[in-house]
Amino acid sequence: AETSRSKSTSRFLVQCSFLEIYNEVIYDLLVPRGRDSKGKGLEIREQKGLGVYVKDVTEEVVADAGQLNRLIHEGFAQRTTSATAMNDASSRSHCVFTICLHYQDTADSSRNTISKLHLVDLAGSEKSGSDERKQAKENAN
Repeated sequence: AETSRSKSTSRFLVQCSFLEIYNEVIYDLLVPRGRDSKGKGLEIREQKGLGVYVKDVTEEVVADAGQLNRLIHEGFAQRTTSATAMNDASSRSHCVFTICLHYQDTADSSRNTISKLHLVDLAGSEKSGSDERKQAKENAN
């Protein structure tokens, strides 16, 4: 028996972004932080048809799981952390890793979709000893 193979009309694009929210300021974890970037964060915007988004956030195109894993490790290396009695590197910020999957059917555009998955890691809440006032401010945000 002979099986016929139809040419695939499916196209996929995977993009990732990685944000940190520290003391009410949004940072892009996929961009190396310079000395001047502390305190200067990204802006949240809203646009008709697009919805709520973070202006100028880096969206990296990802070709495979290894590249996605590399982005996660690079972003986590830039997160704001401090030592506590329970943990040497407790996260002091919230972070959001977003995976955006674009699906396109070249034969039927009505089937085109965009899906987003947001992975969220919340800041640690352990007491940090002598930095309790700073800790209280971080926890309030």
